[in-house]
Amino acid sequence: MQLFYHKYTILGLIFILKMHFSYAQKITFNNQVAPIIFKNCSSCHQDGESGLFSFMNYKEVASRAKMIKEVVNSGYMPPWKQDPEYRHFENERFLSTSEIKIINDWVDKGAIEGSEKIEYSVLKSSANLGNPDGQIKMKVPFPIKGINTDIFAWVKMPYSFESPLDSLEIEAIEFVAVNKKLMHHISYDVIGLDKESAFSRPYFMLENGPLGNRDPYTYLGIKDKHPAFINGWLPGMGTTIFNGEMGVKIPKTGVILLNMVHYAGTPINDMDSSYFNVYFKKQAISRLVSYMALTSGAKNAVIEPPLIIPADSIKTYKSISVIQSDISLMYVSPHMHLLGKKYVAYVIDLTGDTIPLIRINTWDFNWQQVCKLNPMIHIKKGSQIIVEGTYDNTAQNPRNPFHPPQTIYSEKGMKTTDEMLGLGIHYVNYRKGDEKLQIK
Repeated sequence: MQLFYHKYTILGLIFILKMHFSYAQKITFNNQVAPIIFKNCSSCHQDGESGLFSFMNYKEVASRAKMIKEVVNSGYMPPWKQDPEYRHFENERFLSTSEIKIINDWVDKGAIEGSEKIEYSVLKSSANLGNPDGQIKMKVPFPIKGINTDIFAWVKMPYSFESPLDSLEIEAIEFVAVNKKLMHHISYDVIGLDKESAFSRPYFMLENGPLGNRDPYTYLGIKDKHPAFINGWLPGMGTTIFNGEMGVKIPKTGVILLNMVHYAGTPINDMDSSYFNVYFKKQAISRLVSYMALTSGAKNAVIEPPLIIPADSIKTYKSISVIQSDISLMYVSPHMHLLGKKYVAYVIDLTGDTIPLIRINTWDFNWQQVCKLNPMIHIKKGSQIIVEGTYDNTAQNPRNPFHPPQTIYSEKGMKTTDEMLGLGIHYVNYRKGDEKLQIK
């Protein structure tokens, strides 16, 4: 009898092992791997985008299979720094433990294509909105000097549209990076300006150039520091689109000010002529999208303690902003500079409850995403938005711009070597039901 049971126990184990082996054998590109790659990687890794390799079909992915396995296991790719256990976003790109296991098993078993004929939608590049209604270009190409170090600059891009109205209703402003090899990321403001000032030289200013601490706004001839629209761009991020009755308004004449443009270092001189496509609304805006910067140096944020970071210290600071009306939150954009170490933003509502917004456990200055909330979050008047940032101003921080470390604080010009603690938010005035409204 014992032999009988022992025999069938062994047979059971063999059956389980065969099933496991069969499962592993069935992992193919077409069946399991393709949707993971297309969702998280292909927006950057395709012709015309910033990824060094194209990942748009089996052949392209399989040729880099071992490299893909290495970078996803190390966490280097995909570059999504937001903590998914704190808050999910519609445009998030991160791999779960099970997805990483699928890639590992697929690579280890020979990166099989599979015979399945299953169609998966591939993410398009950012330039997928059709023909624009207008374009805003650099007046002169930006010269990238071959100094083999990262370059940070301010760039003024003037524009003027013919219109009987003082402002234009916009559905999307799409950034098109031309020098994708060196363009790392940008942030920008759309600012109204008279035509003479907008088109006057100079058009750009290097942060690490000979002007020292001179105010970039004064140097570039920009009198108004109150932008009509603020946004940013990172490789693969796509375009912020305001569909339906929602939209933004920009002045018909002014500048797009790239108040942070980051080019990777290169040993040879190069040029860049990146530009913007502008898409006008096809229907009237009934819900105007607004932007608010809850940041150090702004009147709407109180920093505790004041943002002065002593040399050789690791310190945490808190920004507190009181919301003055009921709003529906659409996008959040976290911001710190080179000393950033950890970041978290949340809401304390009128009952004392906490609403999590965004958390970054390991801050990376080079990856500052605009994160889309869908559905929107209702924030009631009188609620507080709290932002907490931890900064590492020690010699052990490889991104510290000063060696030995120096005391760092917020300055009027806000150079990269200064510091900031902030959260940018895009929102509309609250309307009942926004908490369940899915934004396309």
